[in-house]
Amino acid sequence: MSSPKPDLRWAKMPNRWAMSGELANFGELNDQGNVDLVAINTSLAALKVYLAICTRANYKTGIAKTTYPELCDLVGHSRNVIARSLEVLESFGYIRRDTGKTRDGSLIYVEKWLEDEGFAKIPKSWLYQGRGPKQDQSSEHKVTKLVKLKAFGFNKRISLQALKIYILLLTMRNRDYPKGDGLTVISYDNIADRTGVGRHAVSPAITLLMEMNLITFRSGNHGGNDVMDFDRTNRYLIKGLNVRYQGLTDVASPHAPAARVPAQPEQTAH
Repeated sequence: MSSPKPDLRWAKMPNRWAMSGELANFGELNDQGNVDLVAINTSLAALKVYLAICTRANYKTGIAKTTYPELCDLVGHSRNVIARSLEVLESFGYIRRDTGKTRDGSLIYVEKWLEDEGFAKIPKSWLYQGRGPKQDQSSEHKVTKLVKLKAFGFNKRISLQALKIYILLLTMRNRDYPKGDGLTVISYDNIADRTGVGRHAVSPAITLLMEMNLITFRSGNHGGNDVMDFDRTNRYLIKGLNVRYQGLTDVASPHAPAARVPAQPEQTAH
């Protein structure tokens, strides 16, 4: 009996590397240990290109047949930036490129695609169009721009921090109904440990993700203790995966993180 056809509204992504703390590889410091715009932009672009490759990869094989112009269009960066990003991803062991040339472009294999037992779901249709599953038209109209990713702008620390947290939320998400609730349940401490993002920067980054309409948030219980939000386990819903909050009474405003922990001014490198 053949397996069911994959849902075109989402794309597969290996998740073990992000769950194990390797997002910290995409740092913001230079060799002297200082915050550096080049380091920030290099890391940010590499993560965006990785997501773009995953959205183009064959569900069964993990092989993406793509071109530089296509990748440039997907993430909104120049050919030089794409080339550097591919080098970074290959050096970390997240992709492997076929050195031969094909008529229709390059072949890129996403490492751990077949080896990892589990995987994350990228809300592909949402990133392309910013619309949910019911309005998905991806099977009828080819969309060539990951419009949501373009909002993670260069020269901003918070853009890199937010994208790393977004990827972690994707990889840590519970199973979909009926085996799970489809939510990501995680604390600020855990987010900081797995991404390398400072705890003080987690709240502003989450607020940015909500402003970009990529996630929604519901706060966890304090458990009667006078603890900070950093220590609280919160629930995050990834937009575009047809998930709903189920039976939770501790509902917070969509802008709860900004209200509970005031968002810090946008962080830029100096």
